[in-house]
Amino acid sequence: MYRHAVGEMDKRAIFQGKWAKFDRYEIIGDHIVPAKTGILEEYDPWRIYYDKRFNSKGQHPPYKELSTIGGMVWDHCRRDCDQHRKIEADVIEFCNKYGLLGLLLQRVHHVVQLSPAERPLVEISKYLQDQGMSEVEANARAKLEAQKERPAYIRYRRDGSGDWIKQRIFRLDGVDEAQKLEAWTESSVILQSSIDSHDLVGESIETTWGRYFPGIERSANNFCVYPLPLSKEFWTVYGEPLVDFLAAAVAVYKWSEGLLYDDGRKDKSTVDQKFAARINALLSINAVTSSITPVLKSSRNGLKQIWRSSSLLGMLTMMLATDVSGGYRLIRCDNCNYIFASKANHARHCSDSCRHSYHNKNRLHTAK
Repeated sequence: MYRHAVGEMDKRAIFQGKWAKFDRYEIIGDHIVPAKTGILEEYDPWRIYYDKRFNSKGQHPPYKELSTIGGMVWDHCRRDCDQHRKIEADVIEFCNKYGLLGLLLQRVHHVVQLSPAERPLVEISKYLQDQGMSEVEANARAKLEAQKERPAYIRYRRDGSGDWIKQRIFRLDGVDEAQKLEAWTESSVILQSSIDSHDLVGESIETTWGRYFPGIERSANNFCVYPLPLSKEFWTVYGEPLVDFLAAAVAVYKWSEGLLYDDGRKDKSTVDQKFAARINALLSINAVTSSITPVLKSSRNGLKQIWRSSSLLGMLTMMLATDVSGGYRLIRCDNCNYIFASKANHARHCSDSCRHSYHNKNRLHTAK
């Protein structure tokens, strides 16, 4: 049976994607950051999802853990200090298992940053050749340009396969591209206005990019070059503001709430409120999953199309979308009040422990 399940899992696993994480995280100040002794490793979150769906009875997919954290924040955080500490502990436990959500990578499409005046001959020559100059002309021009004290620009952008590309752009006489970039000093990052929005806005690199790197300080000459996304150097210094992580968890919880299965139980929400919540959930989920890209890759059996995400949040949201479109219903647990997915017709509890706890409480109440 296990072999059959693994075969089915491989057959249906059209969503794939490596994600980097450290084995240990901690909260320092306002940020979730890798522990100093943490070890960086790669894994595929979708393998965990498919394994829990095909091979592990009663196990919930990763997005349920994030949704539960969001539910705790929504219900208790402001009025219960002890609950706040539990939330932080659950956040660390989640990150130790799955890593940070990649909220910066979910939103950002393009970033330009000023770099120190490094002007290597080979790079300048190649850059000029890319602009249409012959190799001989480019080499001669590069020797002259390398002597000038002018800063360069570093541009990061996502390509069609979801990877990030680094490009150094030099400020050269007669070349327009770098001159255009000089106008970007106040809006050098192009990003979505929020994690669940299609709208693009421009912001300064310090406003958006800088707040996700709490350990990086600007140098004396005011230069600060952030590492290429998804690189080892990137993950080593990347940290997520706790408030942003919790806001994303609440968002996943509210999307799940908007898609709850109507099983006839009493609910304070009106029909109009339920409809509005459902529409908002669908719009938000579609916006987040729009970052997932189809990629054609070679396999032992020929060419195969897979889908890759730019962030862990995108993967978790797509797991939620895969469940609700694949026969799973989102149900609120009678005991803990948090949301889980099930195909069972009469499911009322997210786990055996919640079912036992619920029935024990009912027996005690009846005995009184």
